[in-house]
Amino acid sequence: MAKIPIFQDSILYKSVVDEDLNKTIKSVLQNEIQNNPGNILSNQGGYQTKNITNDSICDKLLKESAELILENYNFTKVKISMQNLWINKNYKGNYNSPHIHQLSNFSGVYYVEVSDEGGKLIFYRGDKSNQMLEIQTLIKDKDFEEEAHISPVVNQLIIFPSHLLHMVSPHFEEKPRISVSFNISIERHG
Repeated sequence: MAKIPIFQDSILYKSVVDEDLNKTIKSVLQNEIQNNPGNILSNQGGYQTKNITNDSICDKLLKESAELILENYNFTKVKISMQNLWINKNYKGNYNSPHIHQLSNFSGVYYVEVSDEGGKLIFYRGDKSNQMLEIQTLIKDKDFEEEAHISPVVNQLIIFPSHLLHMVSPHFEEKPRISVSFNISIERHG
């Protein structure tokens, strides 16, 4: 008996331990909180910076992300670039409602500070065919799951296809959760 997975989406991840990067992110975040009102997009509460152009943050996360993408996919002659990047600070009870990242190929999140309770990154299945027959109640298998939950880990970098519907669940600790989100584009080069 054999099984062939089809229409598979993958989440890429790795640990990026860089205290200088984390210090820079926190410094830029603090400056933004003091000087800018921030954005309200998918965030329900908390603070989201406008786009950040700090070269040390953008270059480091682009380098790490590009390495991860190229290790996992067979690309040749492409240019991988950072489209935009922003910093999130979610307080107790804050969350991000379901959304996608339009006009990019991959999106990512890097966790600077996390909570032990909540704050999960939740991905939703793209099609709803399994719900029509409620087969997920009969068969416990990844092929029929409706959601995938990823618990945040300090210094973890996660890369995923931008078309995936996702959200961030509320966390329930007093300590804020700090993350960096970004979008990456891939273009034919040469």
